[in-house]
Amino acid sequence: GRVWAVTPPEVRILTPKPVRPSAEEVRSNPRARSARLRVAERKG
Repeated sequence: GRVWAVTPPEVRILTPKPVRPSAEEVRSNPRARSARLRVAERKG
C-alpha cells in the first residue's frame, strides 16, 4: 500500500477568527450573510 506523510501547512494565520461582514454590509448586500474572511500568509 501507499504511505502518506501528513505535514502541517506552511502558513501563518493572520486573523485569529474569521472576519464577518458588518450589519450595514449585510443590509446592502444580503448574500454577504454567509461570508467569512480568513487570512493566512505562506511561510518561506
